[in-house]
Amino acid sequence: MGPDLEFGPAERDVTVVLLTVTGVLIASRYLGSGSQISWLVTGLDALGLDGLGGRLDHAMNESVHQAFNRRAYFAIFRMVVYLAPAYVVGRWVLRRRMSTLGWRVDRGWQRLRVYVGLYALMLPLVLLASTQASFQDTYPFYTPNELESLWPWFVLWEVLYLGQFIALELFFRGFGVHGLAPRLGVLAVPVMVVPYVTIHFGKPLPEAIGSIVAGSVLGVVSLRQGSAFWGGVLHWSVAISIDVLAY
Repeated sequence: MGPDLEFGPAERDVTVVLLTVTGVLIASRYLGSGSQISWLVTGLDALGLDGLGGRLDHAMNESVHQAFNRRAYFAIFRMVVYLAPAYVVGRWVLRRRMSTLGWRVDRGWQRLRVYVGLYALMLPLVLLASTQASFQDTYPFYTPNELESLWPWFVLWEVLYLGQFIALELFFRGFGVHGLAPRLGVLAVPVMVVPYVTIHFGKPLPEAIGSIVAGSVLGVVSLRQGSAFWGGVLHWSVAISIDVLAY
């Protein structure tokens, strides 16, 4: 027998989710870096907001706080590009409440202790990674210059970093996994691991390989608990640990 070519509502939803993920990955890759700000400056100029566009260009390319500004853009862009398309598609195309797509905050020690346990398991690997040259060359993403200080610059960066990690988890382990699950079941987890791993290309090889394991574990936990929020907090906890150790 040949493959099932039926294209019903469930298959439509899978297609919509995967196309949304693909579009978000393309936007992140080609528009999401502080060095790729020209598209936004050009757009502001076209709208007659050339003054704002000029200030943005200066902030990204000439300001003494250029490094921080570029990292802030990186984080804010990802919060928007992960959350906005997922919300629009989830609510008005898939016609689902976002709470059914992993967008809810579960409380209670019974649920949180899973993430505490995962962090405890990962901490030895974090300590090992922080001693490796490839990680020391990559992290922290932002280091205050001589005109900046840990407070507020580094602290503000870590707050933005937390926001983008929560947005990332709500997108991949929330919208992606829960959006595919009605048709694919638990196979939604490995399917969503594939695009998730691609955002780690260019990072240290152990991190890219580890993203397969992390994406799989967090995907399963998200499916079981119905929430991807605390996965973002765990993700950030690991990242800030590496930042502090490698600082």
